[in-house]
Amino acid sequence: MAKSTLPKYFVMEVWDEIRAHINIPDIQECFKEKDENAIIEKIYNESYVSNEIYENSFITNELEVKESLRINKKRRNQTKKRWVQSSIKDYEKGTSKKLKELRLEYEELTYFYEEKAKSNLVHKFLGENPQDIIEETIHQLKSWCDDPNSYLANYPYILEKSNSQIEKALTADITVLLGDLLLRKYNGKIQDVIVEKPYSYVDHPVFSEVRGKLELEEELTEDENVKHYYNDYNVTPDYNAQMIVESEYAQQKQVGVLDKTDERIFAEVLNHRNGLFATKRKIFVEVGKIIKALYKSDNLNTYKLVAERLVKMRNVSFNIITKDRYLAFGLFDYVDVRDEDGVWMAEITVNEQIYQEYLNKQTIRMYKAVIQKFELPISRILIFALQKERFLGKDDQPNKQVYPYIFFLAKVRFKNKNRKENYKLIESSLQEMVNNGICIKEFKRVGDSFHIEYIPITEYEVEDLLDSSPKVKEIIGLTSPSQLLENATN
Repeated sequence: MAKSTLPKYFVMEVWDEIRAHINIPDIQECFKEKDENAIIEKIYNESYVSNEIYENSFITNELEVKESLRINKKRRNQTKKRWVQSSIKDYEKGTSKKLKELRLEYEELTYFYEEKAKSNLVHKFLGENPQDIIEETIHQLKSWCDDPNSYLANYPYILEKSNSQIEKALTADITVLLGDLLLRKYNGKIQDVIVEKPYSYVDHPVFSEVRGKLELEEELTEDENVKHYYNDYNVTPDYNAQMIVESEYAQQKQVGVLDKTDERIFAEVLNHRNGLFATKRKIFVEVGKIIKALYKSDNLNTYKLVAERLVKMRNVSFNIITKDRYLAFGLFDYVDVRDEDGVWMAEITVNEQIYQEYLNKQTIRMYKAVIQKFELPISRILIFALQKERFLGKDDQPNKQVYPYIFFLAKVRFKNKNRKENYKLIESSLQEMVNNGICIKEFKRVGDSFHIEYIPITEYEVEDLLDSSPKVKEIIGLTSPSQLLENATN
């Protein structure tokens, strides 16, 4: 059987679901294996692990998870039906030698009524007689049995079952809870729990915090033809993050900045990496899956919007120009969106720079569920740069750093050149992180500098977000924020 190591964050989410829905106390004590991580790993491996492997991890897809979930729900409901029928039959015909469940409850009630027969309170609060109470209990059992969403471990007489039956009941429930969580939050893809962004897109101002038109200038060839169009973004006099637009594309339509929609589509495409990406830089993805992850509507206009954005990302690239370095990279080298028997498919060849950074694990990792808490587009961009900074100072307690305004200019492609307005945007983003308990504990602005104290890194973050990368030493080997800024600007 294939085995997989789950992100610890996902395991914690599963246990939150378990404790919210199952009434048995100290659930892990009901398993032979008492470790919470091991319990969830075992259940996941038995029901959901796929045979498809990428980057040393087994991945799942929506169809496989839905089918496994359907089968496990059916089995669980069969067990519920069998338990209820057996308990009713035993009550009515006394089929078991041992008093248990409904029959035991009836005997105990009968004894109680006989002892307290003269008390009106007994009849007022419990019923006229034991038979009435048991009939009502049977009605409740049948209702529980008929509810496909009720939990096997919440069977009223669960603690009268054997240890192995209790463990099997909990396993059945956790299997369903795990699958439901995987579908509800991650579209059935365990690989979506953690989102990665390559260094080039963390360290340089690629995406903008707002929509807007690009002010383009022409670069001409020697014979006065347009070679391409460009937009300069000067972080400092010695650092220009120039955006290049293919001439033919720019002549056909007005070109906008790479905004929040582009950033989300770009991230979603890269979430569909598999073995083909590792060997050929290619990603095949249904446009409908991108839409499902990002939009509420899936009409034809939405499909066209996504297709146009993908083509746009094929036609833009970046030149990072500093005193002693020229760095050129893009997003996609090839995009082909076509209708295949009613299904819009996108074939994408990822830029070589992105490919190499993913291949070499030169990425910063975040939890998707954490990113989804953000309402401000700028927060989705800044969080990766600040997460990298947080990793940098992981051994400092407290981890406090000071960043000049240009640090943020080097991470976000601000549309507005007004420094005061950009201060407000940065402060709003940092406050959103503080309010959600993400990355930053507190901050304050002093002049054009931002004083930030980071939340200490947890053990599960080290395992999920740092230890999984062979480039950990490269990240935490830097000794100061100024070195990181220097890396971004040199």
